[in-house]
Amino acid sequence: MKIGILGGAGAMGGLYGGRLALAGEDVTLIDVWPEAVEKINADGLIVEDKASGEKKTVKVHATTKPEEAGQVDVLMVFVKCYHTEAAVRGALPMLGAETLLSDDHLLATVLAQTNGEGAPVVIEATGNVQVMQSTAALVAAGGRVVIVGLVKEGVPVAFPGLDFTRKEMTILGSRAPVNCFPESLQLLASGAIHYPHIATEFDLWDAPQIFADLAEHPAKVHKGVLMRDINS
Repeated sequence: MKIGILGGAGAMGGLYGGRLALAGEDVTLIDVWPEAVEKINADGLIVEDKASGEKKTVKVHATTKPEEAGQVDVLMVFVKCYHTEAAVRGALPMLGAETLLSDDHLLATVLAQTNGEGAPVVIEATGNVQVMQSTAALVAAGGRVVIVGLVKEGVPVAFPGLDFTRKEMTILGSRAPVNCFPESLQLLASGAIHYPHIATEFDLWDAPQIFADLAEHPAKVHKGVLMRDINS
């Protein structure tokens, strides 16, 4: 069994990781403490039996990058409670979560990875009419579509009528939760999450011109972020 342990360089993570490795399991320790990770990779973990006093050194792979661990069968979490959400978000690739580009091949890719069924839940958060309409094709039969994105007042969004009956899908509208933006900004500022590389950076001082251009050409930019002193 392949096991990943978040906070693996700490006391509890090291204890469970060492014991599981001694039992023959394939264990990877993930921790943000680079010095500890380097030490574990160089010298291994020392596991001591308090009852007998016996000490054993076991070789365990440790890393600061969750993606290096690959997909695991079990993910154990031994981080502080206030770091749990950020740690688990960063470890999503270990649970099989994968980022797909929203390009012309998105539908084909989703169907290929779900044996032709589609995704059980599709969350739309772009506010783009074409993207909203594409959710009907992406969702599986009996699945759920959640619309979070906003369009201008009076702009219609059309879904294939036959899919409502054929797929028996559920479509829900949702507003963002309270205080989600301050929390998101704090996570970005702390480095706990990183803005996707597919985003385009713009200088904050060019905002009026950028917004005017996007109003005429909304599909010109996939995601954009305004930065202060981008050229400094």
